[in-house]
Amino acid sequence: MADKVAKGRHQASRGEEQGLAVLTEADVVAIREAYAAGKAGLRKLARQYRVSTRTIAGACYGRTWRHVPSPYMFRPRAKTKLTEMQVRAIRTRHAAGERCNALAREYGVSDDTISSIVRRFSWKNVE
Repeated sequence: MADKVAKGRHQASRGEEQGLAVLTEADVVAIREAYAAGKAGLRKLARQYRVSTRTIAGACYGRTWRHVPSPYMFRPRAKTKLTEMQVRAIRTRHAAGERCNALAREYGVSDDTISSIVRRFSWKNVE
């Protein structure tokens, strides 16, 4: 195995090319989108696609299916109250003139949290 990898003769199967894959790339994008929008949780998506919760979590968090481009890729954050989609909405709404304290009340976080998000001190990876 190491020899063929070193000589460039090894091509790992990814995604649908892998023989045991249950999900398709289109499924993965739809799963990420539904999860990001809060339309469905991991368990509901797992039942819908007839796979394990771990499979869905892997697709959402980028542990698996990394090669599938999607704006909805999640990175789990410890003890977070907000999703990446909410952070984008906060920045957009603040730029449109909404005040930090109003946004903080709506999202159930402190004014300082909103201020840090808007000034990109936190959630730097989210555009």
